[in-house]
Amino acid sequence: MMPQTRPPLVHICPLPPQRNGIADYAAAILERLAPHYELICVVAAPEAVDPFFHDIARVISFEEYHRIADRLAGERHLSHIGNNDDHVPILDVLSREPGVVVLHDLTLHYMMGRWAQQSLGDGRYLVDMVRLLHGGQAAELAEAKLLRGRPLQSIYSELNCLPFFRHTARAMITHSHYGHVLAQVAGVTAPVTVIPHFAEIPPADRHARTRRRWRQSFGVTDQTTVFVSLGFVIPNKQIATALQAMAELPAEMGDWRYVIGGENRDPAVLETCRKLGLEHRVIFLDYLDEADFDGVLAAGDVLVNLRYPTSGETSGTVCRALAHGLPCVVTDHGWYAELPETVTYRVPPGADVLDALKFVMRIALMDNLGRAAKSAAARAYAEQEMGLDRVVARYREVIEAAYAGPAPAALRPAPVLLLSQPPAPLPGQVAGRDLPQQVLAVLQAERASLAGLPARPQVLPGAYDLSALAAMPAETAGARQLFAALTVESMAVGGIIGLLRDALAQMETGDLLSLALVSTETDPAPAPGVPTSLAQRLDTGAGLARTTAALLAEAGFTLLRQAEHPLLPEADRDEFVRIIVATAYKSSDSAAFTLIIEADCS
Repeated sequence: MMPQTRPPLVHICPLPPQRNGIADYAAAILERLAPHYELICVVAAPEAVDPFFHDIARVISFEEYHRIADRLAGERHLSHIGNNDDHVPILDVLSREPGVVVLHDLTLHYMMGRWAQQSLGDGRYLVDMVRLLHGGQAAELAEAKLLRGRPLQSIYSELNCLPFFRHTARAMITHSHYGHVLAQVAGVTAPVTVIPHFAEIPPADRHARTRRRWRQSFGVTDQTTVFVSLGFVIPNKQIATALQAMAELPAEMGDWRYVIGGENRDPAVLETCRKLGLEHRVIFLDYLDEADFDGVLAAGDVLVNLRYPTSGETSGTVCRALAHGLPCVVTDHGWYAELPETVTYRVPPGADVLDALKFVMRIALMDNLGRAAKSAAARAYAEQEMGLDRVVARYREVIEAAYAGPAPAALRPAPVLLLSQPPAPLPGQVAGRDLPQQVLAVLQAERASLAGLPARPQVLPGAYDLSALAAMPAETAGARQLFAALTVESMAVGGIIGLLRDALAQMETGDLLSLALVSTETDPAPAPGVPTSLAQRLDTGAGLARTTAALLAEAGFTLLRQAEHPLLPEADRDEFVRIIVATAYKSSDSAAFTLIIEADCS
């Protein structure tokens, strides 16, 4: 019998030894998917990836992926998404090729903001990204909270940027029912499956040996209670607050140590430890590889794993701690609240949890019998719910179901009517078509804001690609938007008209066209046809607007709205005077775009 060919699977996620917890998680899943697929792993630096993965997969860079993306179109894609820099390049892949998305974090404002910053080069990148995904009122909230230094909880809770996946996920995997609900609220119509985070249960004899060795290295006895916090040390883990609570534990309650293991990104933790005089009780460790991470968990008795602000995300550290039999001190919110009370000590979410944490810490330290019962329940829960083989089998089911047929219609480009701001009433014959609508104020920026975007020479010389702005607010009724900003520059008005004619012939659905009439007053010999005085430039701009309207009609477009802005006589009042903002609609193929013509009056 001929061996059955394994289908390709494009796996997009950081891999070890990169210092990223999701990379470690994905590596374990990937190893068990290898017998079933021809793996293509897309990473930032293939040469840095552990050699093991080069043995089981073809490991390529994001640059190589984009070069061969056409050949991989329609193949199975599996992307792991987390709210950090390492996952930013994955968004470009999803914008191009929707796939199965594993959502590890339930708020992605940081990652989305970094993506927008790289694409747009704008200091207000996060506000603009929130506007695109959540609408104008949300952008005002983001601006107030982020740019004016106010608390961030509303950003975590409400502006999670999950609407991006309305149009970039063929299927979604979350690790919690809370994540499932958030995806539905965000308008994700792809199937969403809850698959618990896996945890590998260490054999009892190996666990006992590891526990003895690591506790000896910490210099503690069997009677010492070892609290543990692992992973990146960042402010929202409230480790400094945990130190304050531990500092008030009465000595007669028993001996304890607190092991903090992970790259420290919160200077307040070290300073708090010093001020409280806890250096003799707190053990700081730097980044831990997989073996050392498990060693510290084996040595521990209680995991302290708080989150505030929190989006209710799943914690791989908590899952691994449960597998080692550690009850966990957690914030009572989101996925953490889904864990059984028999395996957790719960603290209400909030910035000021010191009193609640002091109470919990005393219970965890004093109640040896209760802690032992929680330890046994934690290991049993991990064995029952988090077995790796079961998790991988569920992954395969989701992947195969997602690619059993064509991509859902919602993931295909759809027409949209673009309205300038403020929107004007639509003609009856257009309004009756019930097209999704989108206000484009955020995209009506000066040409300089397009600097750094990848060029689209195949469409028009000097064109730029804004496909990063693929997901739009709920007002678009689920239609996928792919905007291409075509910036046309020419030293002569005749050149602009010629390029415009070519551009109209190549317009794609949803294209945004911006024409800039440039000034050359500083040039010693302006090119023929280039206006030199302010009045000439304004006259030329108005003439260009009339010519453009004629070209639109020639190309089959109907001009829906034309707004002439007041022209300022003083040359120094504004660097740019917008001559016309027009929205055009082509009924034959439902293409629509907004046209902006600007005269440089500097």
